[in-house]
Amino acid sequence: MTAPAPRTSAGHREDRSAPPASTSASVAHHPAPPIPPGELAPPHGLIPDEDAAPVSSDDPPAESAPTEQKLRWWSSPRTLLNYILGLDDTPHQIAMGVAVGFFWGMTPTVGVQMMLVVGFYYLCKPFFNFNVKASLVTVYISNPLTMLAIYWFDYEVGTLFMHGDLTKSELAAVLEYESLSEWWTTVKGLVLRVGWPMLIGSVVVGTACALVSYPVTRWLVVKWRARRA
Repeated sequence: MTAPAPRTSAGHREDRSAPPASTSASVAHHPAPPIPPGELAPPHGLIPDEDAAPVSSDDPPAESAPTEQKLRWWSSPRTLLNYILGLDDTPHQIAMGVAVGFFWGMTPTVGVQMMLVVGFYYLCKPFFNFNVKASLVTVYISNPLTMLAIYWFDYEVGTLFMHGDLTKSELAAVLEYESLSEWWTTVKGLVLRVGWPMLIGSVVVGTACALVSYPVTRWLVVKWRARRA
């Protein structure tokens, strides 16, 4: 005799009206939204396009990047050099861009060198061309940390051609500014107090740096590409 099946209480009785659970749940797949133009990385949580070109760590940080990241990129000579050597252009164009950047970086045009580089680029475009990105990065050789040393050297070279009696501490006082109005006062002070000795010296130093940097940069670009080929 077979034992009777145990009865199920009302509280634990199976709900036969509910549909059976599926063993394999269907998941809807939606394509990832496109990456907004100009962004180096997709927003958090989005999957980047697999066909998109990878972003190099040597590329400049985006405008929305943290200030610390921007300062770290711009203050690393090795990163700046790798970025210049990795530009997608001919060795001649890149070397010309570095030469132009060195020239303007040595001039007493504090705060406006990048604008002068861009203006010079469009002015020279009908006659010759150069990589403006290389120029904009190279011109950063003149920055708040190096400005006094560069301008003092310009001034010393200029005194070889003209008389000048400005001391280094006086030049440092002229270069101090904290706002846009003080920047304009600084520029006027450079022109009126330092004047011709610094201007002549900066042209001599800038031309010498441009002439030296062109063949060196061109050689480095060729070597860089030969090693990565």
